[in-house]
Amino acid sequence: MDRIGEKLIFIPEGISFDLLGDGREVCVKNPRGSVTLDIPMGLKVIVHDNQMLSVKPRHVSSRLKAVARRPLRKSRIQALRGSFRTQLQNAIFGLSSDWYSVLELSGLGYTASAINSNCLQLSVGLSHKIEVNIEAPMEVSCPTPQQIRLAGPDLVKLTQCASSIRSLRTPDAYHGKGVRWSGEIISLKEGKKPQAL
Repeated sequence: MDRIGEKLIFIPEGISFDLLGDGREVCVKNPRGSVTLDIPMGLKVIVHDNQMLSVKPRHVSSRLKAVARRPLRKSRIQALRGSFRTQLQNAIFGLSSDWYSVLELSGLGYTASAINSNCLQLSVGLSHKIEVNIEAPMEVSCPTPQQIRLAGPDLVKLTQCASSIRSLRTPDAYHGKGVRWSGEIISLKEGKKPQAL
């Protein structure tokens, strides 16, 4: 992961960033929205000519080491460096062009409809319809009654929202009815067979 952490992050036009809280948070923003990330202990973000960012290890004082829950080893800092650099890159990409997540409904009478860009109505085999409110930067649309498309700048919040929608009716093991990821393959169990007389 340290090789990934060494790569520079190029900042596209129209995206700005701020270091908040004495360099403990980085806020990436543009007119469409903003994403704030906590910088892990032992790392720092360096700006190069307002066009590139890099993530570097920083010296941690003995006072901060005493507060840390785990001892900060070099291998742990290297792993955090690669992971945080990828999260920062995902935030910049999400603000320049949205992340997408597609869910599919399978089952007789299972339908989805978008009431507006922030509200989804599901009919998934229950006695009532379920309304799901989507947070403001994310948007929902239904190209077909059996397909849900989520779009948003923050990849973590987008996948959490899609996962919570999927958990409303996970696909069952015998017929595969429910809400699934687009392209997800469900391994079905074999049902009971009639016994020969």
